[in-house]
Amino acid sequence: MNGNIPHNPAWCSRCIEAKAPCDDHRGPGGESVPYTGPDVYAPSAWVKQVVGGRYRDGWTLKLCVCFGYDPRHGFWMRQLDTGVERNVSERAIDRTYHRIHMTGGAWMLARAYVALGRMPTPEDKCGADIAMASRTLRDFDCLTADGQLTDAGRKLAAMNERDMLILDSPEAVAS
Repeated sequence: MNGNIPHNPAWCSRCIEAKAPCDDHRGPGGESVPYTGPDVYAPSAWVKQVVGGRYRDGWTLKLCVCFGYDPRHGFWMRQLDTGVERNVSERAIDRTYHRIHMTGGAWMLARAYVALGRMPTPEDKCGADIAMASRTLRDFDCLTADGQLTDAGRKLAAMNERDMLILDSPEAVAS
């Protein structure tokens, strides 16, 4: 698999580092184009599952999104608060970078928030660990730092239980 070139220029390490199309992804007018050569990389199911997910960096505890994969170098992560991009090894996934999943507790907290019109307290017995569920909602941009439910959080609260159980990406909440 080493030496293969990603089809998508947004996944190419050389394009990312140069912040411009590399030779393999540069069109005749200098524009960014997909690579279609004989050694194009076809991503595995695992790679497709990792790219697009949100992860917590185990060293800094910062929230990141995986935005690409180059088989020559590994996965590309972007810190959501600073925009800093870095390349990480395949071995770092689920070891140093831990995927963040939407939880049932976060869904229950969002539903209780909408029903009460405010953030529930332990006395409200919403059925969720408020601190943990709040963190998950913030990780998915469903709750602001000052405890206000966002539009994405209201959309999450409106989901039925079956739809919530298959939810695992911020894109699903935002769409």
